[in-house]
Amino acid sequence: MEKRIEKKKQVHQKIVNAAKEIFSKRGFNETSMQEIASAAGVSKGLLFWYFHNKDELILEVARSSLPDKLIRSCLDQKTEGIELLRNIGMKFLEKYSNDAERSLFLNVLSLRGQYPEIASTVFKVCSSLVEQVAERVFGNSTIENVIKVRAFMGGLMCYVINPLELSEEEYVNNLIRGINEQKIAD
Repeated sequence: MEKRIEKKKQVHQKIVNAAKEIFSKRGFNETSMQEIASAAGVSKGLLFWYFHNKDELILEVARSSLPDKLIRSCLDQKTEGIELLRNIGMKFLEKYSNDAERSLFLNVLSLRGQYPEIASTVFKVCSSLVEQVAERVFGNSTIENVIKVRAFMGGLMCYVINPLELSEEEYVNNLIRGINEQKIAD
């Protein structure tokens, strides 16, 4: 019984991995279920046994491509202050430094209007998770501190989209320093 369950998990993951690879190269709309089945080495019928339609598969891939689990795992580590920001920053850049992950992430963001579940997850990242990070970094989640965390996350996004000639670590440290200094010329 356990072998069958393990085999099902393996096939499921094989399909998801194949879908991620193809979606990252061709986009969601241009990819057929047959292409995914072929890449995963399964029949189209078996693919539909695991995922009843393409939307289910897109949502599965989207869930794994968004940063909410990454942020939650950093919050679970019980670090605080600058160390928490550094952990989030480094894990975020590590995840999205991969071309396929970066492409998927950006494509998933474009699906928010089409899939309420994706929009809801993005909203959670930009609201409750950001507030939790602000609370742990600054000791409270005032609007100013929430904006600082949002600015930090936005800075990470900019690096993912268009990296600078800095290492990821240097970039994260500069973002943190910028948030801490927050001196703006008139």
